[in-house]
Amino acid sequence: MQAKLLPKNKTEYERCVEMGLDNPNKILKLHNLISSDKCLFVATGITENILLKGIVLDTDSNYVTHSLLLNGQNKHIRYIECKHSNYQELVK
Repeated sequence: MQAKLLPKNKTEYERCVEMGLDNPNKILKLHNLISSDKCLFVATGITENILLKGIVLDTDSNYVTHSLLLNGQNKHIRYIECKHSNYQELVK
């Protein structure tokens, strides 16, 4: 996993430096992003991909999302399916 900050202005750039980033424009690798096992990573699929299903509408007009939760401390991986009521359908 990699990330890159995109400070919008000098104030945001300086804030990054104050928080300990010597070069806010560099590509951050995983060890730069997190240095402890006390962490969580959560991703929810918007479109279908190799890890997660995308958002779908079920037969009861509920939106169904699929998420992945990784717990760094105990090394657990969880897949979560969640139904969200389609409130616009309920109002009709």
